This record gives sequence, C-alpha cells and structure tokens, in this order.
Amino acid sequence: MNTPMKTLLLTLVSLGLFNVCAFGQQPVIEKSGERAPDSKAAGSQPSPPKSFEMTTVAQAGRSLFELGAVTAAENAAAAESSAKSHVSGLPKPLRVGLVRTVGQTFGPASFISPASPPLPGEEKLGLMAFRSPGATALRLRFVNFDMGGGAVTVYTRDGDEVITRGPFSGKGPEHDGDFWTASLPGDTIYIEVSGVDEPRLEIAEVMHLDQDPIATARRQRRLSQSRDHGATVNAVAELGCHLDVMCETVVDASARDATAQLTFQVGMQAKACTGTILTDLDGDTLVPYLLTANHCNITAANVGSLQATFLFQSNSCGGAPPASMPSLMGGVVLETNGDNDMRFIRLNGVLPAGVTPARWSTGGPPDGSYGIHHPGGTFKRATFFDPSSYIFCSYTYDSDYWVMEARRGGIEPGSSGSGLFNPTGQLVGHLRGRCGPDTDEEGGNCSTDDGWRAVYGKFSVTHGVIRRWLEIGGTINVNRFHGGSELGTPSEPYRTVTAGYNLAWDNTRLKIKPGNYNESVTFSKPMTILADGGTVIIGR
Repeated sequence: MNTPMKTLLLTLVSLGLFNVCAFGQQPVIEKSGERAPDSKAAGSQPSPPKSFEMTTVAQAGRSLFELGAVTAAENAAAAESSAKSHVSGLPKPLRVGLVRTVGQTFGPASFISPASPPLPGEEKLGLMAFRSPGATALRLRFVNFDMGGGAVTVYTRDGDEVITRGPFSGKGPEHDGDFWTASLPGDTIYIEVSGVDEPRLEIAEVMHLDQDPIATARRQRRLSQSRDHGATVNAVAELGCHLDVMCETVVDASARDATAQLTFQVGMQAKACTGTILTDLDGDTLVPYLLTANHCNITAANVGSLQATFLFQSNSCGGAPPASMPSLMGGVVLETNGDNDMRFIRLNGVLPAGVTPARWSTGGPPDGSYGIHHPGGTFKRATFFDPSSYIFCSYTYDSDYWVMEARRGGIEPGSSGSGLFNPTGQLVGHLRGRCGPDTDEEGGNCSTDDGWRAVYGKFSVTHGVIRRWLEIGGTINVNRFHGGSELGTPSEPYRTVTAGYNLAWDNTRLKIKPGNYNESVTFSKPMTILADGGTVIIGR
C-alpha cells in the first residue's frame, strides 16, 4: 500500500531569517531582525601540523615520493613556447612554471607513523614527503579525495616559519573530491593524514613553479627576447622603473588591497596574471567577485586551479613583502567579453581580513589615473597614466578600449588583467596589454621608453555585461508578482523560488517578497531564506 506523501508548507514571517544548513535538516529559525551569517564571516585558521617531528624521517625513508628533475630540454621548450606566444602580437599570460603529471595513488605503505602508537583518544597520524626537484614552490591536485572522518594537512617550512594548507576533510573544499592546494614554497612538501586507519590519497598533478614570487620580489625580473636564426631565447634583465605601490601616497588603499596576483593552469603550464575584487551593490553581503582579462584564459575547465593571492605587497615603503599571504582557491566563471578583453569570476570562499573590494565607475580615466598590478608575477606596483589618442594603436578609436600614456612606472607580462583607477580610486578599466612600435622588443616597458601605450578594456563596457551580478551581490531576489524579465536582481527578480534557488550558490541569501508560492522546492545548499516585507508561504 502506498502512503500519500505529506507536503510541507514553509512559512516565513516578514524579516524572519531561515538558515538552511544541509539537505535533510530542518531550517534554523533566527529571531526577527537578526542578521544571518553571510560571506563577510571570517575563515578559520589552519591547524599546525601534528607530525612535524617526523619530517626528517620522511625525507630519508620510504615515505618520500620524488619526481624526476625537470630537464633542461623541458624548461627550454616551455620557455620558448611562452616567448613565442608573446611575440605573436597577441597578449598572453606570464609563464611561471610547469604542470607535471603524477597520476598515482598513495596507500598505507606510503606513509610513516609515529614511533609510539597513539594513546586512547588520540588521532592516528601518517606522513609522507613529496618532492619535485628544482621547484621554487609547489601546488598539488588531489582527485577522488574522500577522507571520511579524517583530515589532510599539507605543509612546508620557509626559514623559521611553518606554512600550512588545510586541513582538508570530507570530499574537499568544494565537496567534489577534486581540488588544488594553494602554493607552498620550496621543492618539498609534507602531507599529513590524521584520523584515518589506512590513508589513501590520489595525486593527479603537481604545479611546479619555477619563478618564486618572494625571490623575484627582491629582483624585478623581465622577459626579453632575442632572435638568432629564427630561434627565441629568454633572457632575464633588471627593470628599475617600477614603483612600489606602498610608496605612492595618492593610491587608494581599497584599490591597492583589492588587487590580487593570480596563478593557474593552462594546459601543462603554470601561468600568472593580475585581477581586482569589485564591490557589489548588495550592502548585506560581501562576495569575492574578480575582474581580470579574457586573454589570461581562465575558463570553466581550469578555474579550479586558480589561486588568487592577496596583500602581496611590501609591508611599508621600501620594505619587504611577507613570507606568506592569504589566498582564495577556485571559483566560477560568470561572464566573458572578448570585445573588451574581460573575464568575470566569482571566487570560492570569503575574502581574507584586510581585503576591501574596489569601487568602480563607468566614466573615463582623467589625467593622473593609475594602474595597480603584479609585473612579472612579483609584488604590487603602480603605474601613472594620462589618456592618449596614439595613432599607432589599432584600439585608438575603438569604443571598447582606453589608450593610456605612461608618465611614471611601467608594465610587464603578469600585469595583464589589472585595474586602471581614476584619481579617486574607482576602477575604470582592466589591462589588455601594450600597443605601438617595438612593444615586442627589449624596450617599451618603462614610461621613459618611446613608442608604446597601455590598452585597457573599458569598464563602462564591462558593466553592461556584469551589471546583473553587481546588483545581486550575495542576495537573489524573488517576487511572484513581477511581470518583466527575470535576472534575480532587486529590479528584475525571479517569479519562482525554484528559479532563485537554481541560481543560488553556497551561503547566498534568497530574499522573497510576500505571497503564496505554490511550488515544491528541495533545499540542499547552505543558504539563508528571507521574507521581505510580509508573510511568505512556500509549498503545495
């Protein structure tokens, strides 16, 4: 005999907040008027490694897994491929390393345990070391990750500081068993597994970074090309015209701190660009919306490898950058516009403390505007510009781009995607690259070099593409009586809760106008449901 299924009527009173924590759980009702948890909440700090005393044994024993050294031929081929992409006349992201295939599962035999068995109530520990010789920093990609009740912490040592990533539990940060770790300095990292009887991890790839941002921060690097019988050879030279952003008192602090250094996988190479976190129009949430260049080639297929590193800047004018910086990993590509070289991404997680999104304007850049960027993948710099109508730029009369003449400073590969700000600190453009004679030659990066201009995609064009997301912020709007187009914004809400829920991501808010929504909705994402101005009834 079939028993009829009861329907659930979910009633929300005006300004009552419901937090849906997980599938199968009842909503948690908070008191009317209280602010629900949202993306402004601070992230938890990683736990210190419990196995640090075993690292010496791991390096010397059976628990060390070592890839072969990257050959000179591999490095030369990657460098030549990257250099050719720059001289092709099209902007490309900066190459900062290789992606190496591992494709191996590490079972219980790969891990060492403490000499003394754990006492009752203590967690079991396992440790292995992973090395890619010659790397200045490493990132690991775990696949089929499932720790059950255990956890994985990845760490290394940089001088006297122990730097950790994790702990990672369950099926990883995005609950799908597939994720990249943030970078760790050096060519050897340690993988600690706790709370598991028989540890088993599958590592698909390792990002072998051969440009250490901390090291190159001390000596600004520049990619130049020389041609000998058709061959392209990379050379490293000093570029002394860069301006430390911390020495420029006119630079807006929120614009500076919203600028992020980006590293990511493109094919079997590691690449670098710059991006900017933008403020949205929802005053109740803070979503990490990232603007960068389309030509950086961060796509739906590789956005999981994206690491956005924040506050990579000297600690004071003339000071040194920190040894480690906060970062966010992965995201969702929301919008792309090749006409003005724009890509718009929602990063995973919450913004680190100290990072304030940049303000923006749909106006143009006056004299004294400035760019903030990570040239060569190094620490943050500023370049000051005036508008230009340079006739040698193919973009001069293009309605999609601003053409700018550098007055102080310079730009380099790695600066791509960075923001152009007006003197009040509002973003008005994003960097495509340089144009004009000799931009592929040794000269043309510094303001004192003739024959080039910087080209920025107009934010006024970008705004028309991403307006929806800036209006939504972290709150999706629903109104069953709305009669126009449906975008989930306050002015163009969805008419059904189902449509609003389908757009939602973890920890968003669903703001619903009063009414009876005669529909069935299964809530399986952590989110907040808010009745806006009266009683809302959901169900059949």
